[in-house]
Amino acid sequence: MSKLWLVCRYEFRLNVFKKSFLLVLLSIPLYIGLMMVMGIVMEASQKNDAPVGYIDQSGLVSNPASVPNNNPDEALTMIAFENRMQAVTALNAQEVQAVFILAPDYLQSGDVELLFYKQPGDNAYRQFFDFMQANLLSEQPPQVAQHLVQGGTVIVRSLQDGREFPSDAPLFEQVLTLVVALALIGMIAISAGYLMDAVFKEKENRTIEVVSTSISPTEMIWGKVLSVVGISLSLLLAWAMIVLLAVFLGSSVFGIEWLQNPDIDWAGLLNVAIIAIPSFVTAYALMFASGVIIASRQESEQIGPLYFFIYLLPLFFIGLIVEHPNGPVSVLLSMLPFTSLLTVGLRAAFIGIPAWQIALSFTIQTLAALAALWLAAKAYRIGMLRYGQPIRLAELWGSRARRDLKPRGSHAEIN
Repeated sequence: MSKLWLVCRYEFRLNVFKKSFLLVLLSIPLYIGLMMVMGIVMEASQKNDAPVGYIDQSGLVSNPASVPNNNPDEALTMIAFENRMQAVTALNAQEVQAVFILAPDYLQSGDVELLFYKQPGDNAYRQFFDFMQANLLSEQPPQVAQHLVQGGTVIVRSLQDGREFPSDAPLFEQVLTLVVALALIGMIAISAGYLMDAVFKEKENRTIEVVSTSISPTEMIWGKVLSVVGISLSLLLAWAMIVLLAVFLGSSVFGIEWLQNPDIDWAGLLNVAIIAIPSFVTAYALMFASGVIIASRQESEQIGPLYFFIYLLPLFFIGLIVEHPNGPVSVLLSMLPFTSLLTVGLRAAFIGIPAWQIALSFTIQTLAALAALWLAAKAYRIGMLRYGQPIRLAELWGSRARRDLKPRGSHAEIN
């Protein structure tokens, strides 16, 4: 057992203190942060806070009504002009960003002419549309006008556990379990690369032949797999801290409403974590076995993405899972190895998954992990002294594997 932990500690320190690990640790959060900043910058570039002018040739806005707005600071000033000359003069002086001209038969035709030198912001179109709605409804009670201008909100409520889902956009806490599941799958793909690389290095420099004389295959496999699990947890902890910092800055400093006061579904996150642990072991054990079975590093680079693709298979059934999160397909994908992690993360965003399904899935994933460890150990026993020679899958079963381990040429003939 002590040798197991020696292997685990050695592999962990060897990979975590590499410069490449630090690059991977920071690159993905920086990439996501860069995408978010670019999105914010692009959204800000499409807004213009300058006043908006209009010419009412239809006589519908003789007594302008104010627009109901939940964010008064974002409301644009609407300036009325008597004629086109006044409007053009204001545009030349950059007093307004654009001028909307209502046709005399606006109620019948809906025609509006737009004057501008530079394309107005998207908020100018939206707020002028709200401005016209408010004025066309000015004879209605204020509550009715406000409701019609702001529109209705459809809330979808789950009959199982009472969860509510707004129709316009999901909340931060509702997509968190899915994002965590995808992040865990990404970590499997990243961390498994360390394991494959270590196996091929030891095969190339024949270190594996020396190590095999002092440590059992089971201790070797468990040590390497646990080291990669530790690497994954280190990545997860670091990314979690970065996400918490981003949520704090987004809600407190930048005032992003989507990130404010999230109601975290801890039960859903716990379900994802329960399924992730044996899924990690299964993936890493199979990647280790692949590194032993495959003869060349080039072939391993081709088979590596296959594991990542299999973990993303539930995305092909995302419509069915979202529509029927408790349906037979959703439950089946939650039980199968490889597909369970993402399916549970996706289902947890919509429903509370029954405890018996999580328990059964965890049991199946654990059995799959033990089977993968057994397969990796057997592949290691057969292939540790066969550098450059691939192992056929048939050799892992039956008696041929035992015959390959017997010494050959135990006697010599003397002529």
